[in-house]
Amino acid sequence: MRSVRIGVAGCGYWGKNLVRVFHELGNLGAVCDPTPLGRQTAQKITGDTTSIFDNFEEMLQSEHQLDGIVLATPAPTHAELGRKVLGAGKDLFVEKPLALNVEEGRALLEQARKHGRLLMVGHILEYHPAFVELRRLVRQEEFGELRFLYSHRMALGKIRCHEDVLWSFAPHDVSLILGMVGSAPTEVLASSGSYLQSGIADRTLVELGFTKGVRAHILVSWLHPFKEQRFMVVGSRQSAMVDGIDGSLTLWDTSLELADGQWTTGISPPHRVELLKAEPLHEECQAFVNAIASRTSPRSDGENGLAVLEVLERATSAMRAKNADTPVW
Repeated sequence: MRSVRIGVAGCGYWGKNLVRVFHELGNLGAVCDPTPLGRQTAQKITGDTTSIFDNFEEMLQSEHQLDGIVLATPAPTHAELGRKVLGAGKDLFVEKPLALNVEEGRALLEQARKHGRLLMVGHILEYHPAFVELRRLVRQEEFGELRFLYSHRMALGKIRCHEDVLWSFAPHDVSLILGMVGSAPTEVLASSGSYLQSGIADRTLVELGFTKGVRAHILVSWLHPFKEQRFMVVGSRQSAMVDGIDGSLTLWDTSLELADGQWTTGISPPHRVELLKAEPLHEECQAFVNAIASRTSPRSDGENGLAVLEVLERATSAMRAKNADTPVW
């Protein structure tokens, strides 16, 4: 049986990592990048063993029997290029976000269904060993009832001009929260601050409300003086935190008791959970290859990507309605 062959569009800031991993997996069939630097990077990674194109349509229509295409291109191009990939009868892996609005995302999902093609979105943290284990833990009886979640994802840069920090940073966190809770939010509140470019938020705070009183908030910024990535889940019996800097997962047992009108609290020493040793990007790329080979939907499929877009769009509407932007410098 012929091995699955993948074409990667974009060999820049993030695309070069996808090129590397698919090459290591033995599934890289072609690379496309319109810039000389991007093509030189691809040649260096692959050792000239892979066909390299400067034109997307030429790669798409080439005779290399590509089974799937990965879009590591700027977010505004995802919808247009995605339509071309699906129209050519190939499976599609789109780096987050799936598109820049729900209408375009839904159109891609419907096109994929119509043509019987797989649609996967690059929510890489869905494949991170710490989050895979965290999702398993919160479903255990020992964790108790889910109460609230929060995610802080902040750093200094990389500042974008085509999308704000919400659409650049928060898709990962929205995807994880929706997966942990298992449903769409009933309420979306948001505020933002634009300090560098008019209309492009540099900091956003989103609060999500779910049924049964579960709530979550997401704080993202690319103007933070140091890197902070923290994802916390609090249950009635246990709490857990993923540190995105070192990739660790820590678990605490907690207790609350009411006696004579007074609450007493208890907490165990932190327990660092042992995790599988695996590179998240490797796991994500392998999932795309496996999905193509088995014709089964990956974890971060088109429906997941569309659900994330719906939350992001609702949050954007809430920010605009609140009109909380700070004047540009």
